[in-house]
Amino acid sequence: MVRVLCLLALVAGVCVAPAAQATTIVLDFEDVTNGQILTSSQGVGISATRRTAAGNEAGLAVIFDTANTANSDADLQAAPFNAGVGAVGVTAPLGRHSQVLIIQNSDQNPCGTSCATPNDNARGGVLSFDFTALAREGVTLRAVDLLEFRSDYTLTLDLADGSEMVLSGAGFGIGDDRSGTLDFATYLGGTAPSGVVGLTMTATASAAIDTLTFDVAAVPLPQSLAALALALTGLALVRHRGV
Repeated sequence: MVRVLCLLALVAGVCVAPAAQATTIVLDFEDVTNGQILTSSQGVGISATRRTAAGNEAGLAVIFDTANTANSDADLQAAPFNAGVGAVGVTAPLGRHSQVLIIQNSDQNPCGTSCATPNDNARGGVLSFDFTALAREGVTLRAVDLLEFRSDYTLTLDLADGSEMVLSGAGFGIGDDRSGTLDFATYLGGTAPSGVVGLTMTATASAAIDTLTFDVAAVPLPQSLAALALALTGLALVRHRGV
């Protein structure tokens, strides 16, 4: 809208549009209710695979309120109080977690349109985030808050060029009954990963994700509009000089 108004304003005078800035998006799940099944949030696709004794099967990504003592998972309720193991890029999260995302244990606690008793799957599984509907060229990951992220867990970043980056919990394991914030740029030596079209957490036991922070690049002005803007700018300058 700023660009359109600016282009129109060029006919009468000179307009300098502000430089496009990346948008920072924070998924903290605080706007959803305990037990709600999530398939998307703020344009990000969300899915889960549940690990069972017989293998992997389709699962449910469910909101777990760590402050709700009626929920069936004492370890997740304890994790927010304990800082994770110190490692490069890992810091203690600020304050107490509330709503976190889990893989539901559908055997012990079956769900309908929502889950009356959220309970994370003891065998773990996979939580996946798909950014392609929001940004075809991917996003830049900034940070993620993890609960009970152990040394044998992994974070897999799918990149727009078809490659992937696998981060092992052995390098930044948060630890059992603990939580921590992983800053991607700090952990990766100063550069935040960009062009990320998907993020997957793979766990072999209890785990949860709290806040996920990432940047979406501003959509560049199409070349045709850029050319029009340049032409109108020239016209405005000529008109201005002739006044």
